[in-house]
Amino acid sequence: MNPERTVPQGKTNPPPPRVRVGVPTYRRPELLRRALTSLQAQTFTGWVASVHNDDPEDVAPAEVVHQLGDPRIQVTPESRHLGPVGAFNLAYTSGNEPFFALLEDDNTWQPEFLERLLNVLEAHPSVAAVWCNQRVIEQTDSGTWIDSGRSIQAEASSESEPPRWANWGEFAHATGATLSNGAMLIRRSLTPALVTPAIPFAGVEAVRERLLPHPLLYVPQCLATLGLTRTTARSADGHAWGALQTLLLATFVRHAGLDSSDRHSFWRYLHRQSPPPTNIALHAALSCPGCRCLLAGAGLRDWFQYIRTWLGRPAGAWACLRARRRHPDWWNLLESATSARFAESGRLGDTPSR
Repeated sequence: MNPERTVPQGKTNPPPPRVRVGVPTYRRPELLRRALTSLQAQTFTGWVASVHNDDPEDVAPAEVVHQLGDPRIQVTPESRHLGPVGAFNLAYTSGNEPFFALLEDDNTWQPEFLERLLNVLEAHPSVAAVWCNQRVIEQTDSGTWIDSGRSIQAEASSESEPPRWANWGEFAHATGATLSNGAMLIRRSLTPALVTPAIPFAGVEAVRERLLPHPLLYVPQCLATLGLTRTTARSADGHAWGALQTLLLATFVRHAGLDSSDRHSFWRYLHRQSPPPTNIALHAALSCPGCRCLLAGAGLRDWFQYIRTWLGRPAGAWACLRARRRHPDWWNLLESATSARFAESGRLGDTPSR
């Protein structure tokens, strides 16, 4: 008998962990401690965590983990600064546990977060991911936190309200996301690679939502918190963000199969947004194949605003108009993923949900 595999009498080996938690962090040790403390408080204990420290010179994350003294939590120091998108990619590709999740250092989970979401996925073995609502907290100038009184999804829900199906094809998918990175549990066996190119950080949720097989499930209760910090990793490069939004909208429209009535409904949806992304729709219509149909729904006010943008911010408008050629990797990924989402949902050519 191999002595290394001998189990002392009366003891058994613990079962292997079922959930891998990626924790990207960058120069925020106190927030990291708060996030990890919420992880340690989980009622489901069969997890391991990888803290991805994106500052090779910062020893504080290792010190925080050492002080917590939990063998389930390990630090993965990086040899170079990857940036927020690269750090997220690393967190999503670490480990081989059956389920994985992302806990950003400025967010926290309620104690029942992992248990509740894992139960949902186990009850629906064909579903790739589930996420929940989040309570929004805000950091003050002094560094303390206050409850904003808001949640990501504004609707009230009772504790007994069951999970809901989240189908692909909502107009909200055209330029944004309906899910939240930091409030989601993913089944590894049903999930393709979730690595994204070097896109603006503000767009990672929208792109990853297109990479996930649908339908997904949504738990309406607030089992996590979203922390709005005084500093952010979101880039100030509005040109790149506009370019990504143009490609998101263009690939959605190309594969949605909108008829005339749908296109008018889509324009009404855009007009209800604040600010309305009508310029993005016109950039897509003028520059991307399969989007010319959007031109028929544009009104005089839309064109007036579009011309004003060209006169006031020509560089940004040109970046959006050239997005497909300047970012072929973004375009190819979104083309493939968006086509797959509409095809798998059986909605190709049907009316999307409003």
